[in-house]
Amino acid sequence: MIRVLTEPKNSIVKQYKAFILIGIFSLFFQMGFSTHNKAGEITYRKLAGLTYEITITTYTSPLSADADRCELPISWGDGKIDTLPRINGGAGSKCNHSGEVIGKVQINKYLGSHTYPGNGKYVITMEDPNRIENIKNIPNSVGVPFFLKTTLIIHPSLGANSSPVLTFRPLDEACACKGFYHNPGAIDPNGDSISYALSVCYGAGGIPVNGYSFPIAVCNKKIFSLDEKTGTLTWDAPQETGIYNVCISIIEWRKRKFVTGKTIWDTIGVVLRDMQIEVAICNNNPPEFLVTNDVCAIAGDTIEEAITAYDIDVGDNIELTGTGDPIATRNSPAIFRQPIISKDTVRSTLFWATQCSHVKQEDYTMTFKAKDNDTPISLTNFSSLDIRIIGPKVK
Repeated sequence: MIRVLTEPKNSIVKQYKAFILIGIFSLFFQMGFSTHNKAGEITYRKLAGLTYEITITTYTSPLSADADRCELPISWGDGKIDTLPRINGGAGSKCNHSGEVIGKVQINKYLGSHTYPGNGKYVITMEDPNRIENIKNIPNSVGVPFFLKTTLIIHPSLGANSSPVLTFRPLDEACACKGFYHNPGAIDPNGDSISYALSVCYGAGGIPVNGYSFPIAVCNKKIFSLDEKTGTLTWDAPQETGIYNVCISIIEWRKRKFVTGKTIWDTIGVVLRDMQIEVAICNNNPPEFLVTNDVCAIAGDTIEEAITAYDIDVGDNIELTGTGDPIATRNSPAIFRQPIISKDTVRSTLFWATQCSHVKQEDYTMTFKAKDNDTPISLTNFSSLDIRIIGPKVK
């Protein structure tokens, strides 16, 4: 049975007031600034007690200098609002930190901390005008505010919690009528279970964008779907060129066991990722992975699993990387040499000297990413490996 903790009293009223205040901030910004938002998410980290550190990460167009934000408004979810300063990049002409420009995108990180009044469900939100123009599946996107939200649940029976860390950026490119793949690369710092779900994208006041639609798959297998277990988004394949936005909910689950023996799964947090995909005409095929079987090992065993990716476009270089709980664990972490770059075929081996502390009922997941260097657009593909560690026999 799945159990979702309910809203605390007066939370709806508090959130409504917060949305009004955020709207005032947004109106102020819109009067003086223009379009620029591409993608982003809000994550949090528990510091101590009821105090959490919140990070807003946005990906914007560096061409919209007038729309650059030195700080962003935030609603903490308990009726209070604030502004968070940008903390990455060197000093600019108007900001202490100007963000980091990489190619056609500017990456911005805004950081702050907040102490909550007590247990409850808190929806942390940020609204900022506006999205970039000409997004195919968001009508009049240049006039639609960019809205992010993340749910934080504080409950004494659930214990401490920090949100998943998303290791792969939410900006990607696709070729018309070629397979497209994306994965957030989520790692949970507390070892909680994660599932994924497609979501609508949101606009002013946290209302779903009017007229929003999921991208349409016209070519090849005609698939647009998200694997709820691995988090891999498959679009096979787009036909119409242009820019699209897709929103993904990354949901954390934690098991609770009662003295009666009853076990339930609680939703303990949700991060909304708003990502962008640009589709163009190009003659490229994404890399492929050799099939790997999931692993079941006894604690104390050493796992050696070769991961191989290849490209049917002869001459392409492939970059292989990997992320996941096994390499993030503190005790005897797994080793995966990366990035490995090789022409046509690339291979690296996952080594993990497991210990009894690694034993748990849920699987560990590794996510591997293969990216080619074709021009004008490079394509990626993903493969997931589930690892289960069981305890040795009692002697």
